[in-house]
Amino acid sequence: MTHYYYGNGKGKTTAALGMAVRAAGHGLPVCVVQFLKGSFSGEVKSLGVLPQVTLIRLPKDYGFSFQMTQQQMQEITAQHNHMLESAATWAKQHPDGLLILDEIGDAVELKLIDVDLVKQLVMHPMAEQIYTGHAEQPLFTEHADYVTECRCVRHPHQSGVQARKGIEY
Repeated sequence: MTHYYYGNGKGKTTAALGMAVRAAGHGLPVCVVQFLKGSFSGEVKSLGVLPQVTLIRLPKDYGFSFQMTQQQMQEITAQHNHMLESAATWAKQHPDGLLILDEIGDAVELKLIDVDLVKQLVMHPMAEQIYTGHAEQPLFTEHADYVTECRCVRHPHQSGVQARKGIEY
């Protein structure tokens, strides 16, 4: 089965990681690959204590895509491609597991990943897979078994409330 959580609302990564915790609780192997994310977060610390979870992330924080130099965009693209290849290898070794490709929709939209590599994984899924991203991507919506749109109705940031440490949004 494959899942795609997308939209401008909060909850996409949270839903995916909730599935990770559920699967790990049942003793299933889980691999979480976080594209575009390199900074520390509470989720990374929490997932790190679960022995069933493999976490693949960027080695450093590149910041927001619109602030990246051309060289940084090339670096992150190469990193993303390597991460995706690692994810595919993991999925082949764990066909009974759960593979989460967090923010892959955004990496595709921003052209910061080889779309042909993504298509290979999406068109021939090994293991259960979850994809997240902000925009509706036909590559995912047309092939996923579950498609969920997260729509923002109200957000504290719209009123000037800043993100809270430990409870980020």
